[in-house]
Amino acid sequence: MSEEQENILVEDYTELTICDIKEEWDWVKIGLEEINARDPDPKQIPEDIYAACKYGLAKLFTMGNKELFVVLSEVPETDTDINLSIWYFWVKPEYRGSKKARDFFPGLTKYAKNNGYKSIQFETVCFELAEYAVRDFGYYIDTIVVRNNLNGK
Repeated sequence: MSEEQENILVEDYTELTICDIKEEWDWVKIGLEEINARDPDPKQIPEDIYAACKYGLAKLFTMGNKELFVVLSEVPETDTDINLSIWYFWVKPEYRGSKKARDFFPGLTKYAKNNGYKSIQFETVCFELAEYAVRDFGYYIDTIVVRNNLNGK
């Protein structure tokens, strides 16, 4: 993310706080492992996400008292248009479906608008999350990928 965007990050994003992944790794790694365990074809291991955050290719945000985290990255669409991608999103089991988890979306939207992103996008294996984003926050489904892994995974 650009230096200009770094300077804007001190604003309030509905309890979303940018964090150093090294300081949060003990509980973030557990969430990343849980996400990968549910994904039939995970593309990264938790250490890949750690490295991306450490080297500025992604940002770790947490909310509240470690109730949730989100890892954001940038996806260029054109030379001037950049989309904000929700790379990983995890909520502690006791907060799933709670207002606390729902409060995440408005803060993320505010962050994206304030930093000049064209859109927010995410991929998910959780159809309920996609339905929720469409129904309550103005997202739309762009593409659905249906896959049959022939190697047995």
